[in-house]
Amino acid sequence: MDEILGYLNLSAGAADARFERNLNLAASLVAQGPLDVPRWQAVRQLLADRLAAVRGTSAAFGNVRQAEAAIDLAFDRVLDAYLAFHRDLLRHQTPHNLFRPFFLARVCEAVLQQGAPWDERERIVPGAIKQLNSFIGHRPVAVLRSPQQVEPYQHEWVSPVPLYIRGAGVGTGDYQELVEQALAILESTDADILEDAYFSPELLDELAFDPRAYDFDHPVNKRPNYQFGQWDPHRIDSHGRYRRFVVQEITLDALRQRLDSPGELAREDVLFEGAAVLAGTILMASGVSGRGPETHDSSVTLAKLVPRIAAYRDEFYRRLLAKVSGPRGDRLRQEADQRHQPLAGARQHLNQCLARLRAVQLQHVHLAQIFARMGYPEASTRQAEIVAVPSARLLCEMSGRLTAGHHALDRGDIATAAALIPQIEDILSRAIECGALVDPWNILGFQGQFGLFPAIENSVHDHRVDVLVQLVRQIFDLQARTWGEAAARGETELAQQMASRLKKLSRWWDRFATLEVSGIEHVSGREAFESAEHVAAALAGWRTAGAAAGDIAFWRAQVGNFDSPKGYALVVAPLLDQSDLIASMALLMQWVGRAEQVALAEGDHSFHDLAVRWFSLAGRGPSREGETARGAAFPGRPLPQTASEGRPTASSGTATDAASGWRLAKKFLDYLEANAEQFWEVPELDLLAGRNQAHDDELALEEDEGQESLFDAAYDEMTYRDSTDDGFDSAMLEGQGPASDFELDAEADRIGKRLEFLITVARLWKRAASIALSGEKGVRNLLPEQPEGGWAYKVPDTFFAASPAAEDTRDALSGWCARARQNRRRLQELLLAVHRFALPAPLGTHESLVEYDRRRILKETLLAKIVIASAETASVELWLSAALDATPDESELPAWERAAIDVLRALFQGHAALVRERLPTLLSALTDQPILYVPLSRQGNPMSIVKAKSIQQFFHALLRGLVRLGLLAETGRVIAAAQAM
Repeated sequence: MDEILGYLNLSAGAADARFERNLNLAASLVAQGPLDVPRWQAVRQLLADRLAAVRGTSAAFGNVRQAEAAIDLAFDRVLDAYLAFHRDLLRHQTPHNLFRPFFLARVCEAVLQQGAPWDERERIVPGAIKQLNSFIGHRPVAVLRSPQQVEPYQHEWVSPVPLYIRGAGVGTGDYQELVEQALAILESTDADILEDAYFSPELLDELAFDPRAYDFDHPVNKRPNYQFGQWDPHRIDSHGRYRRFVVQEITLDALRQRLDSPGELAREDVLFEGAAVLAGTILMASGVSGRGPETHDSSVTLAKLVPRIAAYRDEFYRRLLAKVSGPRGDRLRQEADQRHQPLAGARQHLNQCLARLRAVQLQHVHLAQIFARMGYPEASTRQAEIVAVPSARLLCEMSGRLTAGHHALDRGDIATAAALIPQIEDILSRAIECGALVDPWNILGFQGQFGLFPAIENSVHDHRVDVLVQLVRQIFDLQARTWGEAAARGETELAQQMASRLKKLSRWWDRFATLEVSGIEHVSGREAFESAEHVAAALAGWRTAGAAAGDIAFWRAQVGNFDSPKGYALVVAPLLDQSDLIASMALLMQWVGRAEQVALAEGDHSFHDLAVRWFSLAGRGPSREGETARGAAFPGRPLPQTASEGRPTASSGTATDAASGWRLAKKFLDYLEANAEQFWEVPELDLLAGRNQAHDDELALEEDEGQESLFDAAYDEMTYRDSTDDGFDSAMLEGQGPASDFELDAEADRIGKRLEFLITVARLWKRAASIALSGEKGVRNLLPEQPEGGWAYKVPDTFFAASPAAEDTRDALSGWCARARQNRRRLQELLLAVHRFALPAPLGTHESLVEYDRRRILKETLLAKIVIASAETASVELWLSAALDATPDESELPAWERAAIDVLRALFQGHAALVRERLPTLLSALTDQPILYVPLSRQGNPMSIVKAKSIQQFFHALLRGLVRLGLLAETGRVIAAAQAM
């Protein structure tokens, strides 16, 4: 004890093995007796009592001011401040686990290195914490060609907890036995294996564990053996060799778990096996790190290194097993024969523990995110804290507050939403600074990639970039919406505060130049601010003008300021909140008319979602039918008048009958067709201009009555010549050359946007038909969601009776059905055209292979979008056919589709007995139809995928209808049939 106190009183803080060993011994003696306080506090009290006893007894203790200050600062100030400093990164840790003897020694050394005067706590405590935080692990740092010097943030650095220090031995605690035996095994390992692993026991100055929670979702987890540990890349001697090895705490805990529950095995045997596996994992991790920063250059790839590591790992375990004698050796050799690897029990237990931890993290983080988005922050926090990963917890805290902010705005509580925004910004800053979120500078510096190893090819996409970009966009959205709501309500001061916050955040975000990086979502702070500014001005003007529903004249004057999807969405959404279907329809039509200049979707701001919401409101009756006789919503974009269109008759402005809701829905679709222009048509693949007439004839998709489906006929009649060897059974078209990157990318983007619109049109047709048939009690059972507020009107029995209105309804449904059938056929043509498109073969270089993979993914993504559009269109064709009394070309449909239409008609009518009667015919027709498919990524046939997805969609609607009609027995039969398929 006196030597410890002497060091504290006289030393300048240089590392001293004797001091560290003595402090470890004092902690071990304290732990042997009963403790009323934590061990580290008991050590502090022991030192203080002994210092009081030796005060003035010798020259060394004549003045004990430094020792008193060191004890007070180290134990009473720095430890608490260290936990507060790492409140996000180390929140899961306990003082008992962190404040081990050697960690306490490091704290004392860090305090003494700050020097006198000892009453300057504001200087000493932060200085000591900065001295302690010396480890960060594998963390690529971007080097930018700018004055900006990028360095890791202070809160990313942490102090590893020492388990072994050269000259001081192994620290007392629950890992002591395991570490002692593992080090002994490493000492006795053959030199050639140590050389292959770049591990020299004589160079190991310190063995420590990383106290941070291991994040299996972090891209660094893809670095081989990172879950076992690494040499500290920042602890290097004068010869360029690493001197501190840091293991992962999850590895130690997994091995100790088996030691604490040895089962039928002797504890000594389990201890030996755990120590051997710990030694083996250290060697494996060391091979990846190398002996110093110069070991692995860019010519060394993981593809070359990993097999080498596996080879010396196997040799290490083989030789170790050969050295074990007696009953233990016999048992281990027998186990190796049975499980086909040495020390299989301990090694497989470790792998199973790590796999289980990974699964637990993925499950609970996913649940936490779901609860956060649903608006249950307490449930989200409970799930996130189970895994202790700071990224999960902080992301869920932000997601919960974002959801709460929108819910508050939905209630009209602008003040609560405004109060949540500073909290979200604070959490965002903390998450970036502690490493829970990616460093924004790395987005530009590494082009959205994460380097696992020096070789360029050993980089992977950093998905954390997508998370951060999406999060920032969501924060922009909440701020913009809050600003707009405040402006609309005339709360000028609050609106100015929101404008200031959004402007500040947008400037901060734009510093990172993320718009310069391809392959990630582009979120511009300047555009977000300007869009929000225009929206806020428009909503403030709307309020000043009286906030009248259906005031198209006002909005006509404002649309020139809307130049982004966010601008339109942030105005249309409040109008829908007010159930202003006329003005919102006009704005939506103006938006779709500018689809070439203003995208129809960007992040959460989507024309498609708003259009579906508009129809959901129309399903319960519009709040106002106050449209004037003007035939154009906006200048230069005339909207068509329809024969059935009538002026409003309800003086109150509220439609409560089916005919009014139907007229408004039909009007929406008429206007949509007139304004959509080329978006209304199924796109063609322009790069395939050289296709010949033979393919055109085949793509006519004509089939005789009684044939299977359109899909089968199209595919069976095709003949392919595989001359590309590109992984697809496809033909090279005459005159077709390889497309440039720009052509391929642009074409996929153009077609993708058009397909999204066609998918929306199909869904709107379905909802419009549901409005027309809303008096039939069964039709409401088939939609996945109910109209907002429920179904408000009932169709009279004479709705489809002979009358001009009924005839108009039939004409509309019949026209949509014919158009859906035409779209379905053209989508099949497009699907086959893209499927036949041959990608240029790679040249064999890494860059060529990467580019080929990018193009392959691009093509598969486009095919997947066409598949979805085809399935949606096939679904709505069935729906509309069932809505009509008779389908002219119904006899041309395959048997299962004819049976499906009959069952849908019965479900529309809510006729349970008729459903029971028709269901066996349907199930019989579906018996030989596919419901599963091989995905495109595994060279699946896209035509078969369309067919399977179409049947899946029908099953979803069928099951909804059966359950809601109370036909539970029939529901079970359908599920059994689907399983049999």
